[in-house]
Amino acid sequence: MGSIIDQLQLLGTLVFAIPLAMFGVDKLLAGGTDIGLAAVGIAVLMVGLEEYVIKPTDVAADAAKSAAGTVVEDPEESSTDGVETVESEVVDDAEK
Repeated sequence: MGSIIDQLQLLGTLVFAIPLAMFGVDKLLAGGTDIGLAAVGIAVLMVGLEEYVIKPTDVAADAAKSAAGTVVEDPEESSTDGVETVESEVVDDAEK
């Protein structure tokens, strides 16, 4: 899954898609196949488009992540070649 914002956008879509799908199922059970199938189909399209179609905001977010990845190094990937680790011991004057 994605970020919290993506989940909230999906939740917003489901708020409209679930009642529409329930209406479609109710019409199908009552014998109205045309309206029932259309309503269920639209509900499925709503969720599918929200989940799988690339939106302009997704493109901008991916570009920002890519730019941040080139500027900031991952600490696990950075090398320590040429850097020596120096350990020192501090002696307190009171202990002498």
